[in-house]
Amino acid sequence: MYRKNNKNNDLIGKYIFNITNNQYICVFKFIMSMSLRGIFKESPFAVQLAMLIGLFLAGMILGIIIFLLLGMIMGISPEFLSTNIDTMRVMQFIVSVTSFLLPSCYLAYLYSENVYDYLQLHKPSWNLIVLTVFTIIVFIPFLNYIILLNEQIVFPESMKPLETILRQMEDNAQALTKQLLNTDKISLFLFNIFLFGVIAGVGEEFFFRGVMQRIFQKITKNPHVVIWTVAFIFSAIHMQFYGFIPRMLLGAILGYLLLWTKSIWIPVIAHFTNNVISVVVSYFIPENDIQEKLDTIGTGDTFWMSFLSLLLGLTFLFAIKYLGEKKILLKE
Repeated sequence: MYRKNNKNNDLIGKYIFNITNNQYICVFKFIMSMSLRGIFKESPFAVQLAMLIGLFLAGMILGIIIFLLLGMIMGISPEFLSTNIDTMRVMQFIVSVTSFLLPSCYLAYLYSENVYDYLQLHKPSWNLIVLTVFTIIVFIPFLNYIILLNEQIVFPESMKPLETILRQMEDNAQALTKQLLNTDKISLFLFNIFLFGVIAGVGEEFFFRGVMQRIFQKITKNPHVVIWTVAFIFSAIHMQFYGFIPRMLLGAILGYLLLWTKSIWIPVIAHFTNNVISVVVSYFIPENDIQEKLDTIGTGDTFWMSFLSLLLGLTFLFAIKYLGEKKILLKE
């Protein structure tokens, strides 16, 4: 019996080791043909959305683990990692990449056979880029006024404990943001532009406008429903109730920019502009009366500026829409 098995093994071994190079190439090509590209293209809405949420949560956990492991390797205690503002910037960078950017690119690969077209990575023209930047700047007084209205929301007595919790969360978030932005070092200023402008702009726009809007298009062909639904989720995920409405409006603007221009880089540039304005103001105008006045443009005695801001902003948006319909916004 033993000899018989040995004989069979010898025959198998002889067959394996006598495979020609051409046969190896054929096997390799077969394995490579089993690509995951577009494998979930026809998957239903619920499956694709569940995958997006799952990878987002997994990315957050992975980002935190990577951050803690780096701290251990460098001999830094967890307490220091969680309290030092410089290490918090590093964690923000890692988590943004692992929870927004990487899942977006990977899912675009799984959901389509052409990632370039799926994410709409078409290059915009320079006139469109400039118009987009001005549009976001023009909208600032109007958004300041909406922020003020949002902050004045008062809950009924029966919901006061919830209001207290939400206001505390808002105060904590604003305090952390100020700590992250405030610096007098040019190196940290440039890193903040990279972190809040580039990484947040690209990662969040790929995630929400690039992938999530595509997913919601599976259940409705109404672009307005899709854009406002994603804008709602975009604002909710930041977990800041007293900034919810202006952030949702910003999300809707970003959604319409993608709809009309067919280029993900336009909402990315708009997002970049919105975030970098705060970074620049915090660096060149440290916390003082001037910065507070900038934050209140469009409110109080300057309310008329919020009205003008809305009119000009909508005019710019519809100009972008008009140019988009004429298909003269993208570089050939």
